[in-house]
Amino acid sequence: MLNEDFVSRQWLIDEYHRRHKGPPGGALKMIEEAPAADVEPVKHGYWVYKMRERNKCEFVSGFDHLGDWHTITVITHVKGPVPYCGLCGALAADSFLDYCSRCGAKMDAEPPKEETVNEITPEMIEAAERNEKRIKERVDKLYDELIAEKRAEIERLEAEIAKMPPFDAEKLAAIPIVPPKEFII
Repeated sequence: MLNEDFVSRQWLIDEYHRRHKGPPGGALKMIEEAPAADVEPVKHGYWVYKMRERNKCEFVSGFDHLGDWHTITVITHVKGPVPYCGLCGALAADSFLDYCSRCGAKMDAEPPKEETVNEITPEMIEAAERNEKRIKERVDKLYDELIAEKRAEIERLEAEIAKMPPFDAEKLAAIPIVPPKEFII
């Protein structure tokens, strides 16, 4: 949509009557008959940050030392600042949005003075850092468990291979090679 300016029809008619001298012209009729635009004033809001506890799900993927790709699901209980709309109270759909997904308010206004107590505090930052550290420790532990499991599987396979009889090239050479029926002419 083009960047358009919208004005109040009543304001424009009042301005016309205030500035225009003489009998009404075609401009007044044009203003009165112009189609109405379906517009709404832009709401300006602000994020309110509240400390909340919640479960966080993360997917960690990577290659192990054998070159196998794995994805681990890590669910942790975290406590930290969560953004809410200061106008309608909706939880922010995502942290990168600059508008409220419920009421559509553009998040560019300053919060009222009484709301400033909900700003991010050093305690909130410390809590977020502790949670991040706890998540990293849990991911590291799960990764170590996965590596230990794979090493045990390798040792089991190596033991099975060791139990197998040695390779006999003469027996292999004695096996006749017969092509499949489709290749015989």
